[in-house]
Amino acid sequence: MMTRNFFTNGFIFDPTTGPITAQKIKDNTPFTRWLRYSAAVGGPVYLPKLYNGRNRTFWMFGYQAHNRLRTVAGPLTVPTEAMRRGDFSSLLALGASYQIYDPFSITAEGARFRRQPMPGNIVTGNRISADARRYVKYFPLPNATGTVDSLNNYVRARPDKQDLYQPIVRLDHNSITIGTVAGAASSATRSPSSTAASINWWKAATCAAASASGRTGATRSTRWAC
Repeated sequence: MMTRNFFTNGFIFDPTTGPITAQKIKDNTPFTRWLRYSAAVGGPVYLPKLYNGRNRTFWMFGYQAHNRLRTVAGPLTVPTEAMRRGDFSSLLALGASYQIYDPFSITAEGARFRRQPMPGNIVTGNRISADARRYVKYFPLPNATGTVDSLNNYVRARPDKQDLYQPIVRLDHNSITIGTVAGAASSATRSPSSTAASINWWKAATCAAASASGRTGATRSTRWAC
């Protein structure tokens, strides 16, 4: 059994992430194995020399379980080799909306403030903190084409296992005076092995936040710290 969610299908059939090929579809279609088990047994309550519940009191025990193993795959975004060094010139080539501004160059203009753009959209090495250099090493390098602005450039597949075990016990008693009385008790134990995780490298700040707009009155987003 193989399934793809909406976002994975969007990545596969988005022409900006590369040509739509059989290999691309295969690589991004996760495999799922789902095994289900169930059994039930019951009968009259009969305790020799103590209680004979034939035709009156009945018990039932049921048990069900499922074991699901699947591959969770989807596109994520990680910094390119050039971006790790503070070089965002490739983004600037796509338009002025990708311009990075120097947060330490703020000047007042009436009720607003203006920042100066980073020359060439490059954060120089002396503006990148040592903590940021260590932090960025934990991000893998891109392994997919991604979009023109380097989004969705990393495809990650990981195993995800989920086990469910659920027993149930039921008793039924037929009383001449009050009719039928029944009671049941059950419990369920679920043991997932992992949870979904995502990588959002835009939040991996290298120093102070550098806004993607030069004026605080028209700030677009925070893309990098410099």
